[in-house]
Amino acid sequence: WVGRFDEAAARKEFPQGAVRTIDRVVVRGHVAWARFSHRMGKRVVVDNALFAKVHEKWQAVNLTYVVTTQ
Repeated sequence: WVGRFDEAAARKEFPQGAVRTIDRVVVRGHVAWARFSHRMGKRVVVDNALFAKVHEKWQAVNLTYVVTTQ
């Protein structure tokens, strides 16, 4: 997960210098939810992702995000 964003930053497709954290993960059987954050100075992007396990492989089925400032 972090590597994907770091590669995008290296290609200048995503802001460099972001601090990324996985805030929470909840798994119930074949469904999972995760919240992760990208902090860039006072700007914070918070992602909420929904995953489903299909054929023994986790797949993202929905992603929403909000941008805030602190």
